[in-house]
Amino acid sequence: MSGNNGNKLMQRISYACGTFGHDIFYMMVSTYFIMFITSNLFNTEDQSHNEYMIGIIMTVILVIRVAELFIDPFIGNTIDKTNTRWGRFKPWVIVGGFVAALSLAILFTDLGGLTTSNPLLYLIIFAILYLVMDIFYSAKDVAIWSMVPAMSFDSKEREITATFARIGSVFGAQLVTVMVIPIVLFFSKDANGGVGDANGWLAFALIGGGVSLLGAVILGLGTKEQASALRENKKETTFKEVFSILGKNDQLMWIAITFLIFCFGQDLVNSFQMYYFAYILGDSTYLSFLGIINVIIGLLAVAGLTASLYANDNTGCGLGSLIIKNQNTVALQVLAATTNGTSGNQTFGITSGTSNCAKPNNFVSNDKLNRFVSENMDELALDISSGKGETLST
Repeated sequence: MSGNNGNKLMQRISYACGTFGHDIFYMMVSTYFIMFITSNLFNTEDQSHNEYMIGIIMTVILVIRVAELFIDPFIGNTIDKTNTRWGRFKPWVIVGGFVAALSLAILFTDLGGLTTSNPLLYLIIFAILYLVMDIFYSAKDVAIWSMVPAMSFDSKEREITATFARIGSVFGAQLVTVMVIPIVLFFSKDANGGVGDANGWLAFALIGGGVSLLGAVILGLGTKEQASALRENKKETTFKEVFSILGKNDQLMWIAITFLIFCFGQDLVNSFQMYYFAYILGDSTYLSFLGIINVIIGLLAVAGLTASLYANDNTGCGLGSLIIKNQNTVALQVLAATTNGTSGNQTFGITSGTSNCAKPNNFVSNDKLNRFVSENMDELALDISSGKGETLST
């Protein structure tokens, strides 16, 4: 029994290491790569030419990121058809991590001086490299966040594993903000007003990419995917059908739009942080202090989410169990129980399955329905994923 628990813990930690490195890479691409481009990539005496080239680079990045919206379904469909002895997802995590890290490290250079000697050739190579990096990063992203259901059939274990993953993710993303300026300035020959030089940014890319790749390797070695009949492809899904399913699933589209708006705002704020500290406050090193604060807040938030998985048996579920985490005294338990009973929030939690409440399987008993679902689980799951099918009609 203890050996089994040890294996579970090792798998959780390994998976968290993978998400830790993954979000380090994400922050490097989404936030600090832009800072390198605008501050160090084009340094000719012709300022108008520098600005023109930066504008073209930004346009190339924008076009590729928009195109990614249409590429991702192809990537997901390809991953879903993958079948190797190492699993369906791990090969994409490791290979994607390696190719993306290598591509990004090259992008953090001027390609041997091509930015000045042959700008047109530089732009062509840049576009190809960025596209390759983006595709393999997206493949890794899809694979790594799709792994949780493949690692365990137990819902509670999946919840715990996902929490470990989120802790690693938050810590990795915010740690970049803490370390970027110290690393860049340490390896730079010229502080350049607090934003460093090309040597410092290349070192940052190599260190960050190396940590990201190491995390992917640890994930690959320390996790194991389990075969499930629910995950088997019983029929081929064409790319046309993928887009058709996405277009007809209005719930998924609303979630996607909401997430798009969230990511847009998050990336916008993150991108301006370094500029603000470097050019407005005049001291980029203060950015590290902001990163430390973000790490603390992020880890506390995730820790609170973890604690919410286990409601106190005395006070039950409800809003009080979320607000008051440490219920180790009578007074706190009484306060939590009182809060749980106010405004009908506990009733809402039970019916919706929120606020630490376990939602019942049915409002009323239906043995016939239960037998049908049990006997047709595989077919039903496949029909639900496509939004149509004989079992759903039945």
